[in-house]
Amino acid sequence: MILLYNITILISGIIMALSLIPIRRLITHLPNAKLRYKWDILGALILLFITGYIVFLFSYWTDFNHDPDIVVPILFFFASIFLYQITSLSLQTTIDAKRISKLEHENIMDDLIGIHNFKYSNKRLIEEVERAKRYGHNLSIMLVDIDHFHVVNDTYGQQTGDEVLRQVGKLISKMIRDTDVVARFESKEILVITPHTPIAAILRLAERLGEAVTKLKMIPADEKNNENSFEVSISGGVAGIDENIASAKELVEKADNSLFEAKDTGRNKIVCHQLNEN
Repeated sequence: MILLYNITILISGIIMALSLIPIRRLITHLPNAKLRYKWDILGALILLFITGYIVFLFSYWTDFNHDPDIVVPILFFFASIFLYQITSLSLQTTIDAKRISKLEHENIMDDLIGIHNFKYSNKRLIEEVERAKRYGHNLSIMLVDIDHFHVVNDTYGQQTGDEVLRQVGKLISKMIRDTDVVARFESKEILVITPHTPIAAILRLAERLGEAVTKLKMIPADEKNNENSFEVSISGGVAGIDENIASAKELVEKADNSLFEAKDTGRNKIVCHQLNEN
């Protein structure tokens, strides 16, 4: 009985100590400092629990004037198993959630520019058009195209062209609201979806964006200084939902026609499908 008692106590202590390992690994996977702090607290509580366990062991092993009560070590044993299972399951759940989040992110993002991809933008635009038609909300979109992009690629190389796309995409992302969507629409076109936004508002945004892009200093990929920096400009087509537009496809066609007009009439400008607010 005493041997079983001692073995049970020893195994319980080892399992309790092992439960700290999943917690430390879990904390490294948490992006939020507040969450890490809470798990640090749990780790401290486990250490406190282990300390109490050690005190119990010391009390037991220094006093042999009592009959061992097997119920106590059994309770400790199952408590340690439960603790280890909880921490291990929490770690695995966190790793799985992180993996799923990464896969979802990769599924909707364009790795080159760092904005949403065409698949996501198409799905989101269909949803927003349906919502706008159903509830009578404003919805406006903008198609942006980098002027003479093929010249940039031919002159400075594709790597520089990719960086131009990234810089323009990054700039647009900074200028829009959290509720808006910016996505790569085609090889060098970027789509901006602005729910609850009248056509006049997105037109102002497009004009500010055009001005901001011309102020960017682009540096060729094979150079480290800005002595040979160059500038780029954009053309944009803007369109908004109205009673004559029945689908996302039609809305994109209106914006694309406006973009074509902007490029056909000199580039570095924004053309609007309609100026009246809905």
